[in-house]
Amino acid sequence: MKKKILLLFMLFALVLAGCGHTEFTPEAFQAETSVPSNLSSDPIAPFQSSPELGEETVEPSQNFWEDFKNAGYTKENPLTDPKSMTALLTALEELQYSNFDQPGWYHMTCGEEEIIWLHFSEPGTHIFDQFLWLRDFPIYPNIHVSSILLKDGTYGTTRFTDESMSDYVFVPPYVPDRNIIGWEEYARPEDSHLKNLEWFMLNMQFGNYEVARRRLRGEDGLPNALYPEKDRMRFEYKAWTDIYEGQEVLVVRELTDFLVPCGISSITNEVEDYKVDTFFYSLEDGRILYQLDEGADVKGTIYDPYDSYPPCPGPITHYDQLPPEIQAIYDEAEARLRQFIAEGGYDENR
Repeated sequence: MKKKILLLFMLFALVLAGCGHTEFTPEAFQAETSVPSNLSSDPIAPFQSSPELGEETVEPSQNFWEDFKNAGYTKENPLTDPKSMTALLTALEELQYSNFDQPGWYHMTCGEEEIIWLHFSEPGTHIFDQFLWLRDFPIYPNIHVSSILLKDGTYGTTRFTDESMSDYVFVPPYVPDRNIIGWEEYARPEDSHLKNLEWFMLNMQFGNYEVARRRLRGEDGLPNALYPEKDRMRFEYKAWTDIYEGQEVLVVRELTDFLVPCGISSITNEVEDYKVDTFFYSLEDGRILYQLDEGADVKGTIYDPYDSYPPCPGPITHYDQLPPEIQAIYDEAEARLRQFIAEGGYDENR
């Protein structure tokens, strides 16, 4: 057993040794970068300190958004104060939650093919008690039911029955191996709060900025297993207002500087040195309108900004009841799921 532990330790050390690090410099980041044509073409400003937003506390004030917009933050003079940034993210979270202020069903999309229906009986709790994830890809003969949450809390996911993709069956729930580090990320959340929406529907990030807040408080740097006293990552945040497609938007940029860079870039397939994620949020309802990824690998390749994310969520629409054609899909899925459970094919607590 000791030999196995020693071998794993040596392998991990070799991996770290092969992950060279080029210290992040604003000059390198600013060089050779561009922005999409529908955004302002000013050069990307380096990460630097900026004036604080008055005496803002961690909790946002009642007039937070008005004060923020009037503060005049720009790309060249952004908000970077961690305490004020924490308040901003909390205000953004509440702005997103405010979309669900009535009982009933809400329709959202992620791109054109992914369709979400959420039901709230008590919207103030931010907990949805029914959920339907539909997929309507052109190659599918029919609208496909990906997953469903019933009123009594029963949840089920499906797979296609064959290559024709014309029908589906429910499958046993995935139960993560508790011996694997980070297994909690894959376990079903305790409740269906909006902050957990991404677990129910991948890529649907909504109203959950606790990770960013921990980083701003200095509580999240992903410890290095070989050197626990050191962080593996350094984070920096900045925010400002800009114009996107004719409307004023909130821009939040997050820098992740890998002090022990061992992630793999999806662009160059090389070890990542740093990455920058930029989000453009609607100031009307808090939705992400646009997401831009940038970064570089340890070989010094700085890749151009790219956007591969459809609007997610798209416009949010309220319905008192499901449209008849969607209600029929829901009812059939519920009947199939209950039959699947009755036949012993489902055990969420196994």
